[in-house]
Amino acid sequence: MKNERPYLLLYGMLLSQLLLFALLCAKMILKVPLAGWLSLMALSLELFLILRLLALFRERLSQKEKNRSVRQRQAIEEEYLRGHEGTAASLDMIRAEIETQIENFPELAVQSPLQRNIIIAQLLEEYSRLCSMELCANDLVDAVIFNKKTRAGALGIHMSCALALPASIPVSPIDLISVFTNLLDNAIEGCMMMPPEQRVITLSAQIRADCLIVTTANPKPSSLHLRTEGMRSAKGEGHGLGLSILQQIADRYEGSFTCEDSGESVEFSIMLLLDTAR
Repeated sequence: MKNERPYLLLYGMLLSQLLLFALLCAKMILKVPLAGWLSLMALSLELFLILRLLALFRERLSQKEKNRSVRQRQAIEEEYLRGHEGTAASLDMIRAEIETQIENFPELAVQSPLQRNIIIAQLLEEYSRLCSMELCANDLVDAVIFNKKTRAGALGIHMSCALALPASIPVSPIDLISVFTNLLDNAIEGCMMMPPEQRVITLSAQIRADCLIVTTANPKPSSLHLRTEGMRSAKGEGHGLGLSILQQIADRYEGSFTCEDSGESVEFSIMLLLDTAR
């Protein structure tokens, strides 16, 4: 029934126009009393239907944009999960290989099964840590995120990353560093206002339709309201300066910088139009 609403509104507009035409004819030709007032009411009804139709189309466009955003995030998450599945498979293969080659490792052969498992687990943990350094194919982004992820971990903040970036991105290295540094510093600062168990940062980055899209989300106190006008922050001068830099970068690349404050969390997203599309 919801899909029929635009057609019902169009039918209503058509009927109101016919009614308006009939009333105007009645007033001008037949001199029917009250035809003028009825014509005004019919015109008001038509204007109301037009406004409702425009509002409905705006809702449809907004929903379409939200669906597109959800599909983009799903694609990034799937890419992220595939990467983790590959790492998990590598860990299983390494463990199996070590266990079949115990005699070639004298230090392991003399250990008890329990100690052997502990050592193997430590080796695999170190391997997993080294793998986590390579979050995407871009070395510059990797270095920045690893640095911020290390800092966040030291502060008790869990950072979840979903990155689908190529080795080369047509963005100035300084601007690329500034984008990830300011977004993650902003998210870390927001998390530090929350209890330890609620300190979580979600970072996603991808290139889609010749645009670099980077998004961070983090919890924040519900009493803290971020001002989106001019992308200034209510957290202080330094914080607002970081957001101002992000806005300047977005403008320089003919992109956008947005903030969605949902009360208990906030999401910042920057979109840069890449040189290949300009």
